[in-house]
Amino acid sequence: MNKIGAGTILDGMRLGLSLIVVPNETLLDNHQRELAEELEAQGYATHSNTKGLSKAIEKAFPTQTARLADIDLVHLAKLWILGGRFLVPALQNNAIYRMHTIIGEGRLDGFQELVIMAYNYQEGHNEMTKLAVWTVVTEDQALFDEIWQGSGFPLAMALEVMKLLKRHYKDTVARSGSTKRKARDDEAQDSSKEPANRKLLEYTSHASPS
Repeated sequence: MNKIGAGTILDGMRLGLSLIVVPNETLLDNHQRELAEELEAQGYATHSNTKGLSKAIEKAFPTQTARLADIDLVHLAKLWILGGRFLVPALQNNAIYRMHTIIGEGRLDGFQELVIMAYNYQEGHNEMTKLAVWTVVTEDQALFDEIWQGSGFPLAMALEVMKLLKRHYKDTVARSGSTKRKARDDEAQDSSKEPANRKLLEYTSHASPS
């Protein structure tokens, strides 16, 4: 049971506990109540007030909140958007961290739905779209192929993938050119030292007593 503290909610989800969230009804522009209602609507918690706690406990007791570790990409995307809507950065940070972990483990079920949600939120200018593009470029060849075949992914994502690949190619070429220039400079420096070294040897041999 908690008062909409993002950290407590996430801890409860990690442990798979039944959550009862009680917003502070005295606040102006009561985002806490809206968040509590949304958490209940999505099945993450039971929303209550101080007067209805007994009924909330009866309702929540037989159920169990999904463990955060078991939640898939789609549910995490919804949590991330919730955190953005209700200005709960801790919720967003934890959700995006879990997304990175899941993708790193190769668990990409629901990835396409995540992409659609990401590009429909804030006109696509958010951390989830960056994560989606990076995933396509670095993690999974099948996803990369689907992008080019136009299999339900937004055109904006294909353009972002192209930009990232182009930037990566330019960086690679620049690094390659820098390495070659350094090798040439080192070679030229070595060759310029040879006459000086030879003179030093000659001087040393002449100056040494016979």
